[in-house]
Amino acid sequence: MGEKPVYINASHDLFASRYYNGKYVKVLDHKKKFILIEIKPGAASSKSFKVGAASYYKREYSAIVAWKDSAPSFDAQTSSPFLANKIANLYPYVKNSHNKEVMGAPADAQMKVVPEDQREKRDSNLRNKFITWYTKQYGKTKWNWSDYEIHHVIPLQYGGSNHMSNLFPLQKDVHKKVTRWWRNK
Repeated sequence: MGEKPVYINASHDLFASRYYNGKYVKVLDHKKKFILIEIKPGAASSKSFKVGAASYYKREYSAIVAWKDSAPSFDAQTSSPFLANKIANLYPYVKNSHNKEVMGAPADAQMKVVPEDQREKRDSNLRNKFITWYTKQYGKTKWNWSDYEIHHVIPLQYGGSNHMSNLFPLQKDVHKKVTRWWRNK
C-alpha cells in the first residue's frame, strides 16, 4: 500500500458573471487544509453560497499534496461557464437526437422582462411553420411530433422572436423543465 500524504491544501473558488463571455468576479472563496489524520477516502469540505440572481458561473479548483520525503504535487482545473437561475437550478442541457444540435442558452443571464406591448406576438401557426421548416432543413424525423413542443429559446417575454433560429423542438417533459427554469430566472 502506498504512503499517505502529509497534508493537502485545497482551494475551490466560484466566479460569477452576468454574461457568458463577461468579466467573472469571485463570489466564493473556500480553502481547506487536510492534515494527516483527516486524509481518508471520502473526506470533504463544503461552503454554502446564496445565489441572488441568474448568473453564469465558473469553478476554479486547485490542490497541493505534500508527501513525506517528496516534492509536493499540484493540480488545478477551471470549469467551463455554466448558467444557473436564482434558485440555483442549472440551465438544462438538451441535445436534439435528430440533428444533434444543442439548445442554446441566453448570453445574458439577467435578461429583463419586456413590456407586453413591446413584445413580438405569439404566432398561432408557428408550430406548423416550424415543423415544415425543420423537415426541409434537417429531413424527416422518426419521432412523433405530437410528443414535442416548440420552445422559444429566448422566450417572447424576454425579447425573443418567432424566428426559426430561436426555436427548438423539445419533448413535452423536457419543455416543462426548461419552462420552470425560466420562471425562476
